[in-house]
Amino acid sequence: IIVLLILAGVAISMLSGENGILRKAAEAKTKTEEAQKEESTTLLDMEIDSYFITNNLKYKCRYGYITGIKVGEKAKELKDALSSQGYTLRNIENTADVADETKLTTGMAITKNGEIIARTVIFGDTNCDGDVELRDLNPMSDYFNGKLGNIEYKIAAMDINHDGYIDYNDEKEITKYNGSLKSAIDDQEHYASKLKKITRISTYDIIKKLEICNPDSIKEVKEDNDIYNTIELNKGYTYQELETQINQVYPKTSITFFDDQGNVIDSTSTDKVQKDVFLDMEFPAEIENDSIPEKLYIQIQFK
Repeated sequence: IIVLLILAGVAISMLSGENGILRKAAEAKTKTEEAQKEESTTLLDMEIDSYFITNNLKYKCRYGYITGIKVGEKAKELKDALSSQGYTLRNIENTADVADETKLTTGMAITKNGEIIARTVIFGDTNCDGDVELRDLNPMSDYFNGKLGNIEYKIAAMDINHDGYIDYNDEKEITKYNGSLKSAIDDQEHYASKLKKITRISTYDIIKKLEICNPDSIKEVKEDNDIYNTIELNKGYTYQELETQINQVYPKTSITFFDDQGNVIDSTSTDKVQKDVFLDMEFPAEIENDSIPEKLYIQIQFK
């Protein structure tokens, strides 16, 4: 009986264990379905994109996203181009056709026989209203903090500088655009990129890792063109102690303390950190390339 039980256990493990036959079969099925979906998307991309190229249209199609749309553009031109190929341009929810004079936004559905086969993407329009404003930073913040969910067309619109990564540099393009500075948003003539897995670590995770405050005290604040985080220190650090603590977690990070008047505070000071002091952390290249933003601003408050 004992031998039979052992053999039964081995057999069950081979079937349903972590590397069991059933799990491997399920993984193989999933990979096959993903490959078939990717192949289907590629064929549709080629069909739609070749029409755009042949007819000298500005639009582009790749990875199931139609790009080349200017901020504030009306739907008629794209709608006519798609309808000539048998496609229909519908709203994000796929509940109604888009009218000619409707402003194009990220996420509008391109359908054929009722099936969604592509989505529109305007780089920088991450909240899907057709404009690029500072409030488009909000979905990016949600994405970095794991609160956005897998809304793929919104995520595609976040790769504003077209490098295949979503990071702090993309956020800066939105800020520049709204400050009337030259920005990648001005040039929408790009294909969507195949996004790479590494994305920016959330500021919440960076601060939490420092272990200098209660994680519940971390708050993100947006004020004009600035984004900073407020925290309440978990004990009475001196400036020197706080700098040492940060450099133990993130070595070689440049740290500058400012008072509320913008005056620099000596980081080697043994005075206690005061209320409403700003901490400017500038990360070195080797850390920044590991998906951390180049700078992080923190406003320190009393516990």
